[in-house]
Amino acid sequence: MIDDALIEQINRGYVCPPDAGPAWRAACEYGFDMSLVEDALRMTPEQRYREHQRALEMMLTLREGAEHRPADNNGLLVRLKDREVEFVIIGGVCGMLHGVSLVTFDLDICCRFSIENLRRIEAAVKDLNPYHRLVANKLPFELTDELASRLKNFYLQTDLGKLDCLSEVAGVGSYEAVLKRSILHKTDFGESRILDIDALIAAKEAVGRPRDLAAVKQLRAIKEKTDQKSPIGRRPA
Repeated sequence: MIDDALIEQINRGYVCPPDAGPAWRAACEYGFDMSLVEDALRMTPEQRYREHQRALEMMLTLREGAEHRPADNNGLLVRLKDREVEFVIIGGVCGMLHGVSLVTFDLDICCRFSIENLRRIEAAVKDLNPYHRLVANKLPFELTDELASRLKNFYLQTDLGKLDCLSEVAGVGSYEAVLKRSILHKTDFGESRILDIDALIAAKEAVGRPRDLAAVKQLRAIKEKTDQKSPIGRRPA
């Protein structure tokens, strides 16, 4: 049964456990998504390697295009685009596309949280065994109209990797505000929208974790180097 407490867990994302040791808490405070570490600790070394390769292939495909396109062309982004999901790439993948060197293992998007758009996301991942990765007991990702109307965020694990969906971005605003501050990034499988570099800087400064601020240092250097011109896209018409 989906009750108010479970809705709160789905929406809020990762929370450092109360019994965490000082080193774990320090890593949380630094800004690491420790849910990714928890997942990795449940994997075998071989599974960790495959997860790393999947994330690497996704980033290379986005940055380099057809030359590095994975053999599996049904990746998360391709599926979202095929289902005409309304979304903007944010977070670590967005930073990577701007040139940031920090590694990320999940795909963060800001999307329209209409029931129709959430149904498109559900259709895109339904055969990938999706579940809410930050909720106990691996709750399957199964939408009802009532649940969809109450969601603000959700964080999924799928057979093709992690997909985090947010309805708004700190420092930028709602999906509509994010869309206005996005640019088009072209790949061999079509165009995707990503936050422009100024909006990404604002978002990471608003979160303010050390890892985000470290990314801001790189982003400001990148912006300076490119003479405040984005080389990878254009704004909505």
